[in-house]
Amino acid sequence: MAHKIRANKSYRMGRWICLLGLIAVLTATTLLSTSCLCIVEPGAQLTIENRFDFDVTILHEGIYPDGRHTGLGTMCVAPAGQAIETRGFILGSGMIGETVIIKAEDPSGNVVWQKSWPYDEFIKLKDVDWKIVVSPETSS
Repeated sequence: MAHKIRANKSYRMGRWICLLGLIAVLTATTLLSTSCLCIVEPGAQLTIENRFDFDVTILHEGIYPDGRHTGLGTMCVAPAGQAIETRGFILGSGMIGETVIIKAEDPSGNVVWQKSWPYDEFIKLKDVDWKIVVSPETSS
């Protein structure tokens, strides 16, 4: 009888050890896969230099190859005659579109500046530290 009780305890202890081991493996796998996602897609933070004599709201829109739009999103409000950093965003064509459009609106909501880039050209802004000059002369 004593051998049967010890065997039962060993069996239960073994099940707990296996269960804890399984939890440890699942936790490690989840952490590794989550951390890899953060490394895959680089990010950027634009610096917008507003050369207008009024504040402008900077907006972002993306267009995918199938014609879908990402939707218009507000990046920041750039004060007149000043430079400001936008909030960061993920740099992946699947996230920001194959065509990237940046717009500036005046306080009345009129588009006063707009520029678009193919994704491959937009990421080259890295070479100028992600700086964009918003002025009547630089719109396209």
